[in-house]
Amino acid sequence: MFIEALEGRRMMSCSVGAELTCGGVLFIHGTDGADTIDVIDQGGVVTVVANGDADHPLFFGAARSVIIDSGGGGDQVSYFGDTLNSLVALNDGNDYLQIGMTGNAHSLVLGGRGDDIIVASGSVTN
Repeated sequence: MFIEALEGRRMMSCSVGAELTCGGVLFIHGTDGADTIDVIDQGGVVTVVANGDADHPLFFGAARSVIIDSGGGGDQVSYFGDTLNSLVALNDGNDYLQIGMTGNAHSLVLGGRGDDIIVASGSVTN
């Protein structure tokens, strides 16, 4: 009998995920595919809708800041905030980001490889 050894395997996530750290950082991560990630921070309560599934939004009330990592693929990301500081990393792919900031919140946007489009509104500085 001959048994062939296989290389190591890694379980890949196939859906957008979100987790709140004990330090209050809400980390939202996309997949390697084309995702739609919609995030709204209103008065410190964060709502996350992944891939258009508005029937199953995720709510977070204890967040102190938000990090969005879109993952690979041609992603569409929107972030509208009025309270929490945020970091949005678009990564690889031709991504589209719509970001709107009001209140005292600040955001940092990092584009990745690819032709990204970033549309900003509100209290915006370069």
